[in-house]
Amino acid sequence: MAEELTALRKYQLVELKIFKEFMRVCEEHDLTWWVGWGTLLGAVRHQGFIPWDDDIDVCMPVDDYLKFREVCHQGALGDEYYFQCHADNVHDLIYWQRIGLKNTTSLPRDYCDVPGMWGICIDVFPLAPAPARENEAESKKFRAAEKRMDQLASRYYYKKEAQLKGGLRRLYC
Repeated sequence: MAEELTALRKYQLVELKIFKEFMRVCEEHDLTWWVGWGTLLGAVRHQGFIPWDDDIDVCMPVDDYLKFREVCHQGALGDEYYFQCHADNVHDLIYWQRIGLKNTTSLPRDYCDVPGMWGICIDVFPLAPAPARENEAESKKFRAAEKRMDQLASRYYYKKEAQLKGGLRRLYC
């Protein structure tokens, strides 16, 4: 058990290195971000990682999320890091952006057949404000975008199920 924790802690430290690079780029380009989900819980409750957690999740307002993508494409990340998003690799089933450390591997077995960068990485999610219910045109656009994100997410989350089951599940996935 102690060896597993040591390996997990090493993994977390690599993610922390990537997170520091993310913060550097965001500070350099005046981008707003927040930690989210388990990362936020760990920061508050454990002053770091949740002891058994193995990922870092950050969120950005949509405009900064898109600007982050742009500056990464322009070479803002250090040479040892990579940037990946669905828009750059349609085979990538993950709809959010990731930055990771080159020459590392963190690949779920189910995704061995998906071409792309599968190193140790952190996840970067967009946050979009929901329009006021009174604004029907904006609400309709927002729901369409939300539906598209759900479709991309279902491709990721249910890939294995789609391979194993037929019929309606496969059609949905």
